Amino acid sequence: MNASVYTSLNREDSDCLADFVKIRVGIKSEVHMKRVILFLMIFCSTLVAAPSDPMLVVRDAPESGIVVTEIDPVRILPPGITNPDLISVSASVQGQDVPVQIVPPMDKGENGAAILILHLPKGGDHRVTLKVQSGKERSKVLAGPVHTQWLSVTHDPAKLGGLPSRIEFLKTGKVITGENFSWQDRLHHRQLGGFTLKSEPAAKVELVSEGSICSVVRVSGGYWKGKDQPDSKPTAVYDWFYFHDQPLVFVQAMACQKNDFAWNEIHFLEMNFRDESFKQWAGGDPVEQGAFVSTNKSSSFSGWGALIDGQNAVAILRGGRALLYDGKGQRYLQADGDAAWKGWKEQNRRMSAWLWMASDSDPVAAVRRSVEQLPGSKVVLTSVKARSSIDALLASVAGDDSVAGRQKRWCAAMAENMEANGRLDEIPAWLENKPPAAWTTLTSGELAVSLEKTEGGLACRSLFDLKAGRELLSPHSPPLFDITLRRLSDSNEVHLVSDTGWNQVAASSGGIWGKGRGLEICWRKSTVAGLSDLCVEALLVNRAPKAPADGIAWHLSVSKVPRDYTLLKVAFPQVAVADFSPDLAVFFPRGPGEVKKGIAKRGFHYGGTYPNGWTTMQFLSAYDEKLRTGLYFAMHDGEAHTKDMALEGRIQKSDVFMSFSCPVPDMGLPGNRFTLPAPAVWQLLRGDWYDAAKIYRDWAAGGPGRAPGAKWWPKLTDDGRKDTPMWMRELPAWAISGGESKACVPNVKKFQQYLNLPSGVHWYNWHKIPFDNDYPHYFPYKDGFVEGVKDLQAAGVYVMPYINGRLWDTHDRGAEDFEFTSLAKPYASKDQDGKVITESYSSKEADSNKVVLAAMCPCTKFWQKQVKDIVIRLMTECETRGVYIDQIAAAKPTLCCDKSHGHPLGGGNWWWQGYVKMLSDLRKGMPEHCMITTECNAEPYLRWMDGYLTWHWQHDGQVPAFPAVYGGTVQMFGRAYGGGPTRDLAARMKAGQQLVFGEQVGWCGPDIVNHKESADFFRQAVQLRWLLRRYFYTGQMMRPPRLIGEMPTVQADWQWHGVWPVTTDAVLTGAWRQEKNNRLVLIFANVSDKPVSGELTLDLHDWGLQDGNGMFRVTVIDAQEAGEKTVSPVLLERKITFEPKKVLAIEIEH
Repeated sequence: MNASVYTSLNREDSDCLADFVKIRVGIKSEVHMKRVILFLMIFCSTLVAAPSDPMLVVRDAPESGIVVTEIDPVRILPPGITNPDLISVSASVQGQDVPVQIVPPMDKGENGAAILILHLPKGGDHRVTLKVQSGKERSKVLAGPVHTQWLSVTHDPAKLGGLPSRIEFLKTGKVITGENFSWQDRLHHRQLGGFTLKSEPAAKVELVSEGSICSVVRVSGGYWKGKDQPDSKPTAVYDWFYFHDQPLVFVQAMACQKNDFAWNEIHFLEMNFRDESFKQWAGGDPVEQGAFVSTNKSSSFSGWGALIDGQNAVAILRGGRALLYDGKGQRYLQADGDAAWKGWKEQNRRMSAWLWMASDSDPVAAVRRSVEQLPGSKVVLTSVKARSSIDALLASVAGDDSVAGRQKRWCAAMAENMEANGRLDEIPAWLENKPPAAWTTLTSGELAVSLEKTEGGLACRSLFDLKAGRELLSPHSPPLFDITLRRLSDSNEVHLVSDTGWNQVAASSGGIWGKGRGLEICWRKSTVAGLSDLCVEALLVNRAPKAPADGIAWHLSVSKVPRDYTLLKVAFPQVAVADFSPDLAVFFPRGPGEVKKGIAKRGFHYGGTYPNGWTTMQFLSAYDEKLRTGLYFAMHDGEAHTKDMALEGRIQKSDVFMSFSCPVPDMGLPGNRFTLPAPAVWQLLRGDWYDAAKIYRDWAAGGPGRAPGAKWWPKLTDDGRKDTPMWMRELPAWAISGGESKACVPNVKKFQQYLNLPSGVHWYNWHKIPFDNDYPHYFPYKDGFVEGVKDLQAAGVYVMPYINGRLWDTHDRGAEDFEFTSLAKPYASKDQDGKVITESYSSKEADSNKVVLAAMCPCTKFWQKQVKDIVIRLMTECETRGVYIDQIAAAKPTLCCDKSHGHPLGGGNWWWQGYVKMLSDLRKGMPEHCMITTECNAEPYLRWMDGYLTWHWQHDGQVPAFPAVYGGTVQMFGRAYGGGPTRDLAARMKAGQQLVFGEQVGWCGPDIVNHKESADFFRQAVQLRWLLRRYFYTGQMMRPPRLIGEMPTVQADWQWHGVWPVTTDAVLTGAWRQEKNNRLVLIFANVSDKPVSGELTLDLHDWGLQDGNGMFRVTVIDAQEAGEKTVSPVLLERKITFEPKKVLAIEIEH
């Protein structure tokens, strides 16, 4: 018998909540049985009890007033009525009737959800009262086409499986039929082949709802191949919502099969054209567009994608990633392009998407407007009584910031949580501060975290900001963990999640961490056969020094895995932040970092394997900087274990999902185990991306009074990094060139002479082998290379040749396998089947086949020596001052499973450790005046690199989070400079952004000096950086200042991948501080061709300056020299007009 265990809120903190009920989480079996019976009685009663006064709370309705929401029809059925098809619903707002329609569930089972459609008088927030009465069975006969203002659509049961077979665009008269297109919605299995809905011989087509808002057509059928259906008898139901006054069609679908069967593919809304119709495409944000030219390639877009034919367009909106395929003789648009090839094996699968099908003089612009106005409101079904009681409690504590007031706001938030989950019977207890016995709440400063013991597990139910009175957690937050195992006997994969599937869950406070420090949770006795002994243990720490202020730290382990299973992946922690504000923003660490807004409404997905150049740091965040609340979500792992990071705007759930997922060390081996490599941190975020970066920097740097930081943080002195040569610390500009010396050297010397400052050149193709071919046989070098190096370095240009640090060509002498198999293959990365992990790029062999390059394992002494020998030879024999080692901080780790390499199989941090060993040995052998750099900016290689090539910092919405964390620890340099009609503006935007971000400017072709529009501004940026150079190797980035006033923006095509529009402020800003000298510099770059005026107001204490007499010296600096000098009090106020195409700095010191 287990002893009863109680946990309660810690009462020692002055900001804690008072008088919370103690939570009983472990009990004797007889008591447990009684409680289970009581729970079932209460649960069953809530299933049949519908409120007599149902109400919808609608938030953020679009301007159109159209709201589409799922509801549980059982919760609104009047007494005596059990069939949702036999009800009549009316709706009113403030006593005024509003149009409403109800669509009966597709699934007639217990969990079937109906759809309620409203047309509210305007956008915004509303309280909608519902009246439900007995109604008559509606006719389900679809008589002829469906008509809207925009379309006439025919659903013929005998054609295309009842899916639309004829579509007429009424404005233009354009008609498409089965002769032009087909629907390729299908299932596919590698052995069984494909089964399509269009092959259904007897589709069922019904009109299930008709009203003033829309017509809803339901199509039912099976997946067929000729006359055959698979044994699982898969079927699908599609509902097509045709809105009369909007150019929109909403499609929801449910695929079903009689038993679980694993399909390799499931395709939804795949519209395939084979004629000359719709040969243009567009999609994404920023917009990309073009023509189909039979490339046999696909592109996918977050948010939306469209097929275009003149004024006519068909676009998919909010349907996962919109996939466009440009094939020979065919092209298609498909919803859920990110999920189609992930397969389906459950008995039920729900899918949905919006279609824009209409005509417009500018269809791309019209589609983009519709994306912003799609019906995506947050809707809660409640009762008038329940809502009124919650409102009354909130009104009673308005403006009350006392402990008691915060406690009551928390209780009201928990009541709203119950309301959102349909648990109205539990609201009164919460309003009286009487939480159910299954709940546990812990506080850390101003963060309250609530967990609930569920019927088969434990779930996180609340992340509450006590100061802001704001619930941050989504009602649809995912399970805390999702563990993937493989059964070795049959290779089937099994998932274990935190909130269901366990027969025993226990929690206790104290333990090894001491009383009041946190909560220990243990999951045992999985209901999955053969896994009853497996144990998952989590520790939630909510007190310093093991947890941050206003935050918690999670730890997790998985043990006692049976010998017939192997752990593959552990996703933990997982969380979803509610879309609690119209201004909700998210930060994710692609390149320097990016910020996006509104992704819970528009949809967006970011993901990557850390460490790599597009997943550079280990933190995400979701926040509203005006409300000064949000969530910092991070893994403080100072030893760079491989992990996947994900952030997704989930439109259907109106939230932002975030997660970490670790591949498990020794994957594939029986009975392996897993321990989370470092604390996972959830912390309140008071501010924006910069404040999140500051939290992360404080952790990474470590120091007195703080936890140990990242092992890649370098040793810093008053002159920055002493292990980086001074010339590299100070260098202001880079050019990229290559090839024969006689072509490269004169152009680069001209570049340096134009700048009249020290410069660097990144020299490609100095070797005789082709680029990305025959690696790593770089020697012999081209004739004249050594002489060219000497010539340039004598002229003040530091030479840095290119090599690759990861790859060996599998045919490494032309098309011949020269040394790969005989020498290198044993040291290449291998997958779980023992196959070499390879990559291909655009390079081709002499026989026109793609070059196939093997990813070498960095843990092998063989590969470590290969790279070291090449670098040292270049520095000594060729006397280059640097070497660029490609891909180390760009490419993600492989999951190498070659036992002979001596590292754990698959997961772990051995990849990083291998490169640390390689680079440490290399640096010991380097001449003191030399340096090394690599591609991109994955953080954990920083200590062993002198520079990061940031050429990929090319995205719209990027912010300098990486410089905010690592400014002064490594030199960042380089952007890819393109051409095109907006080349000069794009060049100014890039150079200006490099300047304020603290990068060394350039990495453009030396011929930029021949383009006056670009060259003049480029030289200004380089010269100003040279004047301010100490800030960038001894200083730290501060918050970029914001100018008060209406700030214009500029947009140019940055040509990163084809047409690549990027928008920035016309005036770019940055701030850097030298702490020791008590100096601050503000940097401004007006990249536009017009003057811009703004007002600057700064409290200099907030920017880190200390004052003795309250006055500061202020000096204005242009690209040439110091100018106007004034003094200022601690509150700096100044109106400034920034001249077009000019850079400017303001230095402030005490």
